[in-house]
Amino acid sequence: MKKAILLLAAVPLMSIAQPKEVKRNELEKIVHIESAKYVGYDVVARRYGNAKVEVIYKNVSDKAINGVKIVIDTRDIFDDRLTGTYFKDDKPLAPGESRTRLEKFGADQDKFKDKPVDKITAEAYPIQIITGDGQNLKDDSVNTL
Repeated sequence: MKKAILLLAAVPLMSIAQPKEVKRNELEKIVHIESAKYVGYDVVARRYGNAKVEVIYKNVSDKAINGVKIVIDTRDIFDDRLTGTYFKDDKPLAPGESRTRLEKFGADQDKFKDKPVDKITAEAYPIQIITGDGQNLKDDSVNTL
């Protein structure tokens, strides 16, 4: 009986460096938030569980991006924070490419109840970016636990 020998070629995986701490304004020079707005909930069905924020972001650098983590904060007319969330996008984002994301909120849905859409503002900003060449840039001043 003949034995087959399987040879595996060593294929290097993309190496991601340990996170390099950077300030928020440095990340915003790579991924620019073009728009962040609260788009409400399903009023007819009275489903506050569908509260969403629309975020439009763009790679304004000359490098490809392999991943971005973006934080979203919502505030009322007194500028008090209602709630926040974050999302991760690990799809490649080419230089100059924009993307739109509708992000739902989780357990804090009741904070939006009975608040008109025009009384809630949203802010979004990147807190971590992994570039196409493996750089891992992170703003450690934001806790997303």
